[in-house]
Amino acid sequence: MMAEERRTAQPDETEAALALIRAVRRRVRAISDGESCDFCGETLGPEHGHVLGLLDRRLRCACRACYLLFLPRGAGRGRFCAVPQRYRAVRDSTLVQEWTGVICGPVQLAFAFLHSGTGRITVCYPSPQGLAESFLPDGVPIVSALRSLLQPDVEALLCWRRAVGAVTFLVPIDVCYELVARLRLPSNRTDLDALLEEFFDRLHSRCEE
Repeated sequence: MMAEERRTAQPDETEAALALIRAVRRRVRAISDGESCDFCGETLGPEHGHVLGLLDRRLRCACRACYLLFLPRGAGRGRFCAVPQRYRAVRDSTLVQEWTGVICGPVQLAFAFLHSGTGRITVCYPSPQGLAESFLPDGVPIVSALRSLLQPDVEALLCWRRAVGAVTFLVPIDVCYELVARLRLPSNRTDLDALLEEFFDRLHSRCEE
């Protein structure tokens, strides 16, 4: 049996499909106070996908249909990209050692992603005070490994460097921004270790075997 042929939707096709989805759902969607798709207005459940705006770096909530439209790289005239749902514990000791070695000073928590706009590896340090950013120089050995490991913009290498050893995961970028938001909640600042333990345990449970 011949393999099914796959084709990336062209920009005009993507826009037309989105317009059709909006038109249909405007007629059938009941008024709801719940969260809705940022592209077509469909009411969303608690578990839904996200689409990243590559120009403004803003995450949009998306229904399944709109999420799939932006899944191919370059869809939406290259302005948006669906955030994949790949979770993986990183067990490569050399990669983990190199990654934890570039995490600055007393900072124990960091994530890195490949920024397609700059072509550089961006390193982010979340904390209750906010988010600090820096860049890895191209000469750092781990840069080439990260370029081959991560999907640009939408995946990150997240690490928590603990006294008993570092834990490192490859995660969707929206997971990192969720962690940033949770760290900034005043109610979570009293016991950050407990928050991080719960958060990283949840990541581990979602990892591919």
